[in-house]
Amino acid sequence: TNATADLRDGAMQRTAEGAVQGNVIATYMHGPALARNPQLADLLLAKAMGITLAELEPLDIPAVTQLRAERLRRS
Repeated sequence: TNATADLRDGAMQRTAEGAVQGNVIATYMHGPALARNPQLADLLLAKAMGITLAELEPLDIPAVTQLRAERLRRS
């Protein structure tokens, strides 16, 4: 499965590295994977909470929104 298929903002993902199948997520984990990949962090949070990505409420913290946008531009 393409790793971007389960992501809410998969269209913003410029490269796809890894795979997702069921509850198994495979990726090249080098460095701070969750800090560098907010989509993966969102996916793990949603799965841990037992909800879909669409049900995951966005954080209403301007600094977090800005940092997420900056990280996605660098991907």
